[in-house]
Amino acid sequence: GITFPHDDAAVRAARQRQRAVVLAFTGQIGQFHPRRKRLIEHLTAMKLPILARPLNQPDALRFYGMAAVGFNAGLNCGINLRVFEILAGGAALLTDRIAPEAGLDRLLGEGREMITYDGADDMTEKARDLLNRPAKAAALGKSGAEWFDRNMNAEARRAAFRCLAFDGADLPQF
Repeated sequence: GITFPHDDAAVRAARQRQRAVVLAFTGQIGQFHPRRKRLIEHLTAMKLPILARPLNQPDALRFYGMAAVGFNAGLNCGINLRVFEILAGGAALLTDRIAPEAGLDRLLGEGREMITYDGADDMTEKARDLLNRPAKAAALGKSGAEWFDRNMNAEARRAAFRCLAFDGADLPQF
């Protein structure tokens, strides 16, 4: 997350008060991402409103800033930049459950800053719940944005980078 490329003003500007009741996803879904492609196709087949678009980073932040829910399907069971883009944009984070060793659950709380899913059916149920309960999605997105503002604002990222680069130490949460 320390490589997140946007300043605090861009983050605040991206967050829209009125949000489209959609699942937003930006990232690769080609031949090297068959699982992600299957999950997005499943959401489409289940008639859920998913917008999957290949976007550059400034547009991705604005994209998540207008959506009720940001959808993530990671690669290689790690925490990706999309998690931080969704949180920064203020969308509710719906992400796949990854191994505890990845550390996502040490950063974010289930039901507080994110909702995790196990497989296509669980993902569909949780996505539908968030889309059908806009107040729940908004509260989750707000909580995630507040976490981002506290922990991943520009100064916090600079401090984390300095600590890593000059002291060779990660921050405790990492």
